[in-house]
Amino acid sequence: MSAGYDSIDPAVLMRAVAGDLASFRALSETFLSITPPMYARLCAALGERDRAAIAHASHAFKGTAALVGAAALTARLQNTKKKQCPTNKM
Repeated sequence: MSAGYDSIDPAVLMRAVAGDLASFRALSETFLSITPPMYARLCAALGERDRAAIAHASHAFKGTAALVGAAALTARLQNTKKKQCPTNKM
């Protein structure tokens, strides 16, 4: 985990963009803009107890969280997805 960050590791994203600062900034901004609606979709699916929607939303959110090095969130989303469709290899 990078110094000063509790939930994300920016070094993960920086490695993914091969050190390109412009790409890092662009993907960081994208992350900040797309995660609130992703979270809202997951919350709605959980509220409706829609197993397929929960699995889909948690899978999509997991990939986004992994990109910024949010390891704990990624693991929780993986666990949520597995609980909804344990035989699905999504």
